[in-house]
Amino acid sequence: MPGRFRNNVDRQFAYETKTKPERVKQTNDDMRMAAVQRHANRQTELSSYELQAKEAIDRTGVSTPLYVAYLNYCREIWKKSNTYGGAVLKNETDAIIAKWKVRQLDETILKRLRFELINVQE
Repeated sequence: MPGRFRNNVDRQFAYETKTKPERVKQTNDDMRMAAVQRHANRQTELSSYELQAKEAIDRTGVSTPLYVAYLNYCREIWKKSNTYGGAVLKNETDAIIAKWKVRQLDETILKRLRFELINVQE
């Protein structure tokens, strides 16, 4: 039988080797600094985006009780904008708009925020 392992003894050996605490710790230590830096960069981007979102929401004049919902909507479209682009992004954000519209948010405001923040047109 072709493949990496001939039998269960080989599989067991490979599993024990890759799960040794020293090896796992060394792998985590090697990857940790890059992961921390990526996280810090993303948090900086998100903070900047949230400031833009808050300014855009303020311009719409939404009531205070709905402010958090609109901000959560903005965070959700930001996440999609980091994954998708073009027509797929528009379709994904249309689905998000439909979701938040059911939650009693104004569709016109949602589309306006989408355009202002991630530049997706109708």
